[in-house]
Amino acid sequence: LLFLLYTGPLLFLLYTGPLIFLLYTRPLLFLLYTGPLLFLLNTGPLLFLLYTGPLLFLLYTGPLLFLLYTRPLLFLLYTGPLLFLLYTGPLLFLLYTGLLLFL
Repeated sequence: LLFLLYTGPLLFLLYTGPLIFLLYTRPLLFLLYTGPLLFLLNTGPLLFLLYTGPLLFLLYTGPLLFLLYTRPLLFLLYTGPLLFLLYTGPLLFLLYTGLLLFL
């Protein structure tokens, strides 16, 4: 901890590595100094979604993990109807797009 206080976050990250840096600092500082990819690999998808938001989460993890960790309606809004239909199937597609009411 004294090493972090005397050297600053960047030297502390370089000398100790990302996992020790994450243990002694806040996750947002870790995200700023290491970037989104290392943050995702070291913290997991849930913290990554909380700290970066849905758009970066979708770009870095892909549609399948995005659908698993978010709501289907958010998935529909961020990916569009075609990907939503491919990943969820016709029943959820009809339910969330409102076409089920007309059947």
